Amino acid sequence: MDKTLKVLLILGTLLRIGFLIYGLWQDKHMLVKFTDIDYSVFTDASRFVHQKQSPYERATYRYTPLLAWILVPNITIIPEFGKILFIICDLIVGFFIYEFLKMFRVKSKVMLVTLTSLWLLNPFVITISTRGSAESILDMLVMATLYCFATKRLTLGSILYGFSVHFKIYPILYSLPILYILDSNYHGVKTKLINSSRIKFFVLSAATFFLLTGIMYKIYGMEFLNETYFYHLIRKDHRHNFSIYFYQMYLSMSVTESLFSKILGLLTFIPQMLLIFLIGLYYYKDLIFCCFLQTYVFIAYQKVCTSQYFMWYLCFLPIIIPQSKLMKKPIQAALLIIAWVVTQAIYLSSAFKLEHQGQNNYVNIWYTELLFFAANIWIIFSFMKNNNNTSMFAHGKINKNKYDFKTIEDKE
Repeated sequence: MDKTLKVLLILGTLLRIGFLIYGLWQDKHMLVKFTDIDYSVFTDASRFVHQKQSPYERATYRYTPLLAWILVPNITIIPEFGKILFIICDLIVGFFIYEFLKMFRVKSKVMLVTLTSLWLLNPFVITISTRGSAESILDMLVMATLYCFATKRLTLGSILYGFSVHFKIYPILYSLPILYILDSNYHGVKTKLINSSRIKFFVLSAATFFLLTGIMYKIYGMEFLNETYFYHLIRKDHRHNFSIYFYQMYLSMSVTESLFSKILGLLTFIPQMLLIFLIGLYYYKDLIFCCFLQTYVFIAYQKVCTSQYFMWYLCFLPIIIPQSKLMKKPIQAALLIIAWVVTQAIYLSSAFKLEHQGQNNYVNIWYTELLFFAANIWIIFSFMKNNNNTSMFAHGKINKNKYDFKTIEDKE
């Protein structure tokens, strides 16, 4: 491990320890808790597992039982075990980001430090993991999967991918671009449409997913499938969140659902899945950018969307920034950041008035969600317009000319 990465990891670790200690203080002394409610759900589910019961005895536990198993030390050792684990996964994601940047020949130390810091020293990212959100585990699995494919570790990458999809279903979005990228450019020789690498990826990833899922089904039955996977297809959350569908769901909670209402809920998947499919077809050669774009669209069009979900695409951001023409458009880049931050702040202001001041401002919250959605569409369009869509592989190797750094020189 080189010195630059070591320093960044140490700084990132110290910051996370600081946030963790502050969170313990806030939980003890303030009305508004620092720890995410989901962490209490994880811990309660782990307690049930420790008592040889189902984690689904805990209402609102909608995750694989593996997570509850992993977090049993919350009960047997210290309550903060899970947060420490999430922090470690968080730091490992930073390691992969740094390695990807070096792999794509980002030689400038200034660039390496700046881009890796977008994750390792990002207060938003740090807050999410130290509050007890498990998203960093999945981010780590996804990044490890892509790193394995980038370094031609096809067997391990396929197994990790199957594990990722079992852990949380959304990485299945990446199956199309991963399958497609295993082409002639990846191998360095002309290959058939159905080649050994594609068969290997499909068989190993599917086998891993179905093996883990089968074991969980054997132990916990249909309840596991319903809570972990099927629930998310019909999920409706009337509590305020970033989704543009929130107000519709809020109104529908007060009346008996008609068949039309249920169909309408399923129809919301159509624009989301269609866009994700088309992105996979068009951008598959640029695998990491494709995954970023698919994830961003998936979240922007979600029926339920909370701030933890942003972690799913933020882990890709430091890697795709150097290849974007936005690097040469600092004003537009700054405006995109401002739009993303300010529209969230406007939403959170309205949400605070509802939650803590009791104001009936559901319509205003919906307006702020529409504003945030518009900002996200602008961001997505801007990245698409300013991406060079260069292939990740050329002649069987990582495309060393993927990034153009002629205008980004280290001043040292």
